Amino acid sequence: MRNVPWEEAMQLTRQAGIYLGTSDPSGHPFGMPVSIAESLATGSYCLLRKDVPASAEYLGAAGALYGSPEEASAIIRNSVSWTDVLWGAFSGLAVKQATNYADHAVLPRLLEDWKAIS
Repeated sequence: MRNVPWEEAMQLTRQAGIYLGTSDPSGHPFGMPVSIAESLATGSYCLLRKDVPASAEYLGAAGALYGSPEEASAIIRNSVSWTDVLWGAFSGLAVKQATNYADHAVLPRLLEDWKAIS
């Protein structure tokens, strides 16, 4: 898929329900990955790599950390048995965690940091 409109991309992510983060710490710094924040905002259950130091802080309680493809697969397989109530609980945690990365939360602090170094 190419050039998918924002609304359609959001619906596809929400429909998938699970985001698998594959950021490689040896390839580039973690930074502030927008794809994870966007996935959290749709209520998706996010799985991030354990060996990326910032993953746990970025994710909070809104998902799980995995150490290998097999562990990620086991987490995903386990989610098949979740009730709607449990899915709803994780979805709510994800949406709440995403608010930490919304423009109104990030930009004022970023602006202050820029002012401090200029």
